[in-house]
Order: sequence, then structure tokens, then C-alpha cells
Amino acid sequence: MKVKNFIKIIIVLVLTGILAGCNTQNNIPNESSNSSVISIKDSTISIDELNIGNRKKIVVDNEYIYYVDSNNDFKLCKIDKDLKTKNVIYDKAVLEIISVIDDNIFFIDKIKNDDGRYTYNVCSIDKENFSSTVILNDVSFSVLVNNKLYYYKNSGELSGKPFNYELLNFCCYYLDKKEEHIIDEKIILAIPEVAYKNKIYYCGPNDKFVEYNLDKEAKRELNTSIGFSYRYSNDNIYSYKGSTIEKTNILDNTKSVVMPVNDKIYNIWEMNVTKEYIFFLAEETKEQKSDLNRLNLYRMKKDGSEFCKIYATDYTTSIIHATHLLYCIGDNLLLLYDFNFESYTINRNKIQVIDFDGNTIVSNF
Repeated sequence: MKVKNFIKIIIVLVLTGILAGCNTQNNIPNESSNSSVISIKDSTISIDELNIGNRKKIVVDNEYIYYVDSNNDFKLCKIDKDLKTKNVIYDKAVLEIISVIDDNIFFIDKIKNDDGRYTYNVCSIDKENFSSTVILNDVSFSVLVNNKLYYYKNSGELSGKPFNYELLNFCCYYLDKKEEHIIDEKIILAIPEVAYKNKIYYCGPNDKFVEYNLDKEAKRELNTSIGFSYRYSNDNIYSYKGSTIEKTNILDNTKSVVMPVNDKIYNIWEMNVTKEYIFFLAEETKEQKSDLNRLNLYRMKKDGSEFCKIYATDYTTSIIHATHLLYCIGDNLLLLYDFNFESYTINRNKIQVIDFDGNTIVSNF
């Protein structure tokens, strides 16, 4: 599948300079005292409801942390929970980790072709002897549920004039039988599929947002806008685009607006939804127009109330170069820098923990 077939997800997150609480929206970011100390042993970074929808660059297993190392050509690495012993377990570039199950790590690698384009393959590697196997070729996104892989795949057909888009199939691959089954056809736009509560969510034909029930093998169209980025929490899908946040209840398929168009917000770049809050990273319109390269982290209740700015970071260049991932770790947020070039941030750690009030936390990362 070629890059033009799927949404470019630019995930950005703020890592330094703290604004002291919700009433300091006009202050310049500055350093603050550390509020507490956190150890990786005391928390877990699980790809559960709090992190579904985010690119999986880090997964914590029983004894090790598996992660895509942006400081080492995006190789797949593992490190013990004391953060002392690090090993490269896959010596090629990795796009994301799919899952860690028993003795195997499932992931998507990234191979650059002679024409400059990339091919993405689903692979598995043994956690002990590091022997790897290619399972599927030319797959950009994938989830693993009940020993089955779900993914988009190029069908070899074109949509026709005037644009001639490559048409995709949405497929299921049985790992035990080594069989592929097509679930949906003639898909133009691929958004990262997500497994949530024994259902798969993906973009189907005619740009419809589809829920696939794994037990019944049945499809249902959801009242969710396409072209947004998505997070999943408490039987709701939260969608964000521009300065708007919407919510679709997957039980009754109703859509509502959490945050209407906000003229003060220029663009939302990244979001995570926890049990109580929505956190999102955005530029302020007035700062963007003044060429101030600053990202602000906002917090609100899940009903849109108690909106406030809690954190901010200045950059030495355009915000578009800022790429970050946001994970929930207990009652804190883990901000993971995911870029293989020089850091464009001012006083920023590549891995930073903050609490839900925007206070930095000492960690052993």
C-alpha cells in the first residue's frame, strides 16, 4: 500500500516549560519544581482503553519495555524495567509494535524501496532468540485479536477517473490456518484500524466509518466523521480535527459536539482521552499568526467543561516539525519524542512524565 492511501497522522506533544495551573494562559512557559517521583516499576503503559488509537511505539510486558528507538534509526529495542540493560532485537526500521503475546512480538517494519517509496510488512520476532518472520507483505496498519490480523491491503484496482485512487481491501488473516479473508472492498481512504471491546473500527467503502463485530462477523456504519483522528474511551469515540472535538456513542450511534469550533484554537495536533479528562495539544490562533512557535497542552472534562491550559513548549522552528506521542501511565502522562533528527524544542526531554495538572515528575526513564 502506498503512502497516499492513508491519513498522515502528525502526532505532536509538549514536553517542557510549565504553566502554573489553569489560570495562567498568557504566561510564558517556565521551569517548575518536580511534584513527585515515579518509577516504571510502579506503573504500566498498556495498550488499553486509555491508549487505544495512539501509534504503538512503546509496550510494557512482564519484565521488559519494548519500544521503537528514535535515537537508533527506529530499531526495535527492549530494556529491563530498571532501565539498565538495553538490547536491539530487530536491526531494521520499525513503524509500530502491534502486540506482545506469549513469546512473540508482532510489529510492522519499514523497508525503503529503490524508487524511494516504503513497504510495510507485518512481522513477528521471538523474544528470546530474536529470530524474525515476515507474516504479511505491504501492510500499513494492523491489529491482532484472537490470533487474527486485521489490515488494509492493496486490491490492485483503481477507482477510475478523474483521480484513479488505488482501491483497498480490508482483510483478516488467520495465523493458525495461514488464510486470508476479505471483509470489505473498494476502500479509498485507510485510517488506522482499532480493536476495541471485541470489535474492529475502520474506514470502509464510500468513506464510511465501520464497526465490525468479531463475534457476529457483522458490519455497522457509525455516525462518525471521516477525516478526523480518533480516540476511544468508555463506549465513545472521540474525534478531533481543526479546533473541533466530537463524540460518537457506539451503543446508540449518536453523535454530539464536545468542543465546537474555537476561534482561539488554531489546530489540534494530538489528543488523548483518560477516564475523566480530554487532553489535547494545540496552537493558539494569535500565537500562530504572530509566528510564535509554541504548542499548548489543554485539559477539559469529557463533557467539555473546565477547559484550561496546563502546559506549553516553545520551539526553535515551525510546529509542523514537532512529532510526539502521548500515553497514559497511571495518573500521569508519558510524553515520548519520536523524531530521528535534532530536537527543535527548548529545554525538552525526549521522554517526559507530567501529571494531569501539568507538573513535571522525576522518573527513571
